[in-house]
Amino acid sequence: MSRPFVVGLTGGIGSGKSAAADRFAALGADVVDTDLIAHRLTGPGGAAIERLREAFGDGVITAEGALDRAAMRERVFAEPSQRLRLEALLHPMIRRESERQCALSTAPYVVLVVPLLLSFTAPLWKITLTAPQYPHGLHMDIYAHKLDGGHDGHDITEINTLNHYIGMHKIDRAELNELDWMPFAVLALALLALRCAAIGNVRMLIDLAVVTGFISLYSMGRFVYKMYTYGHNLDPHAPLTIKPFTPAIFGRKQIANFATES
Repeated sequence: MSRPFVVGLTGGIGSGKSAAADRFAALGADVVDTDLIAHRLTGPGGAAIERLREAFGDGVITAEGALDRAAMRERVFAEPSQRLRLEALLHPMIRRESERQCALSTAPYVVLVVPLLLSFTAPLWKITLTAPQYPHGLHMDIYAHKLDGGHDGHDITEINTLNHYIGMHKIDRAELNELDWMPFAVLALALLALRCAAIGNVRMLIDLAVVTGFISLYSMGRFVYKMYTYGHNLDPHAPLTIKPFTPAIFGRKQIANFATES
């Protein structure tokens, strides 16, 4: 069964994510909203409640068995390290549930709605490689601040071993230094979104849309170029010779005996 095509939709507070998602839904797309997933996980009897209780105590759980958001907010503001603990607990659960819902979709495509600040903790790009010798696939996620691989990171080592045989440069975070500016871009967009929500001016909304569009296009262009150079600047003395290629940026692509999907 093939995976659905997933389109990310992100933005700051009051930027119109829900309205845009509703329009896509009216056109036949399935919508997976990570905000709704987070509320279900932390609502009465939610899957995250017991883990939250273990991590933060009974003081952050209401009598109805839901996360006490006011109490949790006080802890986070009083001690920033608590926010990191909360994110480390919730974000993987949100990600797994969103991936599960996307995989179950039978629509032509899925719109994945992700808040702007949460998008920094989600992977910017994901790729899966499958071949007869890897029936379960090799997985790699590229975040703004790190690389992550399946099987506790072993898949990255395996992918780089395969790359070595075809003369491709090693993929590691140091090689992807174009991503270093991403946290600052996300912060700038968050500030613009807050400014837009506070002022409520149409011109502010246009400014936000233009800056978001520019950053998105620039980032995508740089990333595509980086992937192009990875697949075209191959060592001619490598043990195996293959035709230069560009890894799949979106969708599926066959490279030698590997089926790649991103």
